[in-house]
Amino acid sequence: FDRMIVAHRALASLGKPTIAAIEGYALLGGFIIALGCDWRLIAEETGRVALSEVRLGLSPTAALVRLVSALTGRPGLVKELVLKGAILRAKEAFDAGLADRLLPAAGFREQVVREAQHLAKLPPAAYAAVQGSLRRALLGDEDALWAESRLELERLLRGAEAKEGLSAAKEKRRPRWE
Repeated sequence: FDRMIVAHRALASLGKPTIAAIEGYALLGGFIIALGCDWRLIAEETGRVALSEVRLGLSPTAALVRLVSALTGRPGLVKELVLKGAILRAKEAFDAGLADRLLPAAGFREQVVREAQHLAKLPPAAYAAVQGSLRRALLGDEDALWAESRLELERLLRGAEAKEGLSAAKEKRRPRWE
């Protein structure tokens, strides 16, 4: 988790445009990494996203719940994602504000490269300043929020539910909750 959050935060604060190209499933950690990017482009026919940690006996943490809540502005959808572990199809993710562009699967990679080339032409110092401002507007005191999130996850990882959920995932079976 720590390495994943370091990667998420590094992407979020890079000071250069970052793009998550979601051509298939971005679940759990994959979506956490994608949420660290400035832009999430998703393939209409094949893209899926989820924060389904609850299905493993874990939590996506307060930081990610706040980020997703800020991006969507739809409390009911956020509850579906984090309390039920719902998986959103590409159009649902786009409509919810969790993906920025909905692209056809045919030629998807080429379109992502074109978008990256376009973003690379923006003035870097101004982009970095606006990127930081946007992140602060969405999350506030991000360091404190991530510290709280880390403690929450450590507590859950020590518990029986996370052990069962992770074992079940590894063994490709349904978890047995008590």
